[in-house]
Amino acid sequence: MTAYGGNARLFFTRLGKMRLGAEAGYTYFFWYTVTGAGYPITYSPHATRVAAVLRSGLGRQMALDAGAGIYMFPSGTNLGVNAALGYFVPVGRRWSLPIKVRGDVVFTPSTTLMSALALIGLSHTF
Repeated sequence: MTAYGGNARLFFTRLGKMRLGAEAGYTYFFWYTVTGAGYPITYSPHATRVAAVLRSGLGRQMALDAGAGIYMFPSGTNLGVNAALGYFVPVGRRWSLPIKVRGDVVFTPSTTLMSALALIGLSHTF
């Protein structure tokens, strides 16, 4: 089983000590095979998502993000939540490399999908 994903985030306002933003991204949750009618059937749930994200700073180089949004699968749209803990490695005056651990939970009619991802990215602060 494999999970991977990617996203883009934009934080555009502050709410006290937190920042509010939006994200758009894609997640391939995993694949699995079951036997049905005498032959294997492989499922590979994947979704494009849009979500609101709230970030809370945990010191100068760490942050905790939490989000909620819609996950758009080929078979329909479902609500989901996500959270990420990140450490930001400075690489310039306004640039950093965020290294994160992220979890997603999506509530579908037939099951609850979950994924855990280790991510690295590029961040620019305006």
